Amino acid sequence: FEIQTLMLTPICPHFAENLWSYLRKFLNRESSELVIDEPFPTPTAEEDKVTSQAAGYVHHIHRLYRQHLEKLKKPKKGKKGAPAEVAVFTKATIYVSENHPGLDMTVLNFLAKYEINADNEFVGNWKKELKDEMAKSQDKKELSKAMQFGAYVAEHVKERARDALAHDFPFDQKTVITESLPLFLKDSGIEVIEVRNQNDEKAEGDTSNSLESATPLKPQFFFA
Repeated sequence: FEIQTLMLTPICPHFAENLWSYLRKFLNRESSELVIDEPFPTPTAEEDKVTSQAAGYVHHIHRLYRQHLEKLKKPKKGKKGAPAEVAVFTKATIYVSENHPGLDMTVLNFLAKYEINADNEFVGNWKKELKDEMAKSQDKKELSKAMQFGAYVAEHVKERARDALAHDFPFDQKTVITESLPLFLKDSGIEVIEVRNQNDEKAEGDTSNSLESATPLKPQFFFA
């Protein structure tokens, strides 16, 4: 439990000190009297980049899922004197896609030329340059879509650095999310979640274009 105790120290210092007072008696090395004086453990193996990328992807999708659900659950004002209506959902479908549409690919390829600084931000005036470039071939509607996607990618870069610019993922999105469904179910009030990709049919009762609108960076959600 040595490493676990050291890793707990910044979070639960008093608890960790109590553990350390007993644990250090059984260590086969000299140790500090106080756990806070011990060096923090360092990795002894190389990072599994695919696993790290998959974990970051799940975190990103889960955040979008909760934001979407909370927005739908927000009480709607009823008629004068009537109580606010609160929507109740028990089923959810997460639509994922392995492929970027053509416009998104153009934006990704354009942004890939920019360096990313230590704060995970693009170096240079990418907004103006992207707008000028896209205006050469796109109408106002498509230009607006391109700029919105560019801003979305820039925010995603802050979380995943250059991995956010990849055209595809080194893992199967549907499988990774399906394996992580307990996280999505927890404290959400949802009883059943399905994960579908663009090779699947829409969820029963879904008349929206959510399935067709899903992209690798922007999954879509349907609640019932």
